Amino acid sequence: MITLEHENGIISVYQSINEIEVNEGDEVAQGQILAKSSTSNISKELENHLYFELIIDGECVNPEEYYGKSINEL
Repeated sequence: MITLEHENGIISVYQSINEIEVNEGDEVAQGQILAKSSTSNISKELENHLYFELIIDGECVNPEEYYGKSINEL
């Protein structure tokens, strides 16, 4: 799992991943490859996928409402 803390109280979470390209404490840029999608240890039947969660000001939000926006637009 990778958890990124962004500006403005925004957190993004990535699970069901492998081949992680970043380390704890790294600064990352929008568009940078963090890892590759993989399978879940809990739900193997889902096969290869990515679990993505977006949290804004402590509330989980629907990430689809924010696709295509830069972090500054959120």
